[in-house]
Amino acid sequence: MKSIIVIPTYWARVKPQKDDLVYDHPTSLNEDGTLGRLLASLSVLKENDLYVIVISCPTNPSIGIEVKNKIDRIIEPYIKDYKIMHFSYPDLLEFHRLVKEKGKHEYISYLSLEGYSNIRNMCLILPHILQADVSILIDDDEVFEDPDFIKKSLEFIGKDKIFGIAGFYLQAHGGYKFTRRKEWWKIFWDNTGAMNKAFEIIDNPPRLKDTPFVFGGNMAIHKNMFSRVSFDPYISRGEDIDFLCNAKSKGFKFLLDNKLSIKHLPPKGQNPLWLKMREDIKRFIYMRFKLKKSGYPIKNTMPYPGYFLTNSLYFKIIITNIILTLRAVSRGNIREVFKFLKNIILIFKYRNTAASDYHKFKKMENKWQNFMNWIAENRNILKTIIG
Repeated sequence: MKSIIVIPTYWARVKPQKDDLVYDHPTSLNEDGTLGRLLASLSVLKENDLYVIVISCPTNPSIGIEVKNKIDRIIEPYIKDYKIMHFSYPDLLEFHRLVKEKGKHEYISYLSLEGYSNIRNMCLILPHILQADVSILIDDDEVFEDPDFIKKSLEFIGKDKIFGIAGFYLQAHGGYKFTRRKEWWKIFWDNTGAMNKAFEIIDNPPRLKDTPFVFGGNMAIHKNMFSRVSFDPYISRGEDIDFLCNAKSKGFKFLLDNKLSIKHLPPKGQNPLWLKMREDIKRFIYMRFKLKKSGYPIKNTMPYPGYFLTNSLYFKIIITNIILTLRAVSRGNIREVFKFLKNIILIFKYRNTAASDYHKFKKMENKWQNFMNWIAENRNILKTIIG
């Protein structure tokens, strides 16, 4: 069974601009980042014939070539030991050219390095070009510690109609739960508590079990699934759990393996609280709309993300942002006052855009299998874009 490890890595200008894409913690071009640390940890794995695709994702197309050159330098010391390929922004443009040359302009929108979901879709498309049976998704802020990680990733996938395997993250302290102190303003927005509650299934038998959550940086996806199910480009974050629901709603078995772990060592997030809240507000409003439309039971997403998908979602959004507004007033931060108030107003916008975004996603979903079939039929020419 041929598996390919796919690693997206996010990079930003030294001085970010307003039109740059927003990610949790992109690495500045004047820093080395975490990718080299992850690649060095490949030596822990028992397998010697590893296939790895690094996908470099700039926050702005204007730095696409600079990012490519930076990543080429980072991966160079490891190429002698592993089959490491690099897909960069210039390669994406070449991909677009080849698709247009073949007269398949309708597929251009599926090929993007903008936003988490589009990048995750490239983590499915590129292994498919290389005839992978399984795509193993890893993030660049992680390190391998388990020599049997690949073996465990592939142990059950493809058997008994299991086409998705989810692992979990070990935090810096060695456990899987978040240890951050609960902040008083989270009385109605306790995302950390809801996640920790969901994570409790990790300790319980059996080894493989149904799960309401997955981690985008530790999942194995079989070709039978990724050729039929895509990530949703219209969800701002939480694309991994949304993908899980997409797969389950189509009848796929996507299970958590409580023996499959990877160490997660993310840098400190750079985005202000009001922006994180805004992204989550849009995400949960859209996801709730999708689940109701698809008929996927919200109870199956409990306790996380289901805590944010019930009828109380709008109350949680309003009261939490009012609390944060008052906190900003007490601190004299007038700019934040208006940002948190705007989060409340945006509820109406996000409710309206949810329907149109869902409609666009359904059109994409209906064409995804045809697109992946076309990829398979044109592998010989498309292989040239993966350097």
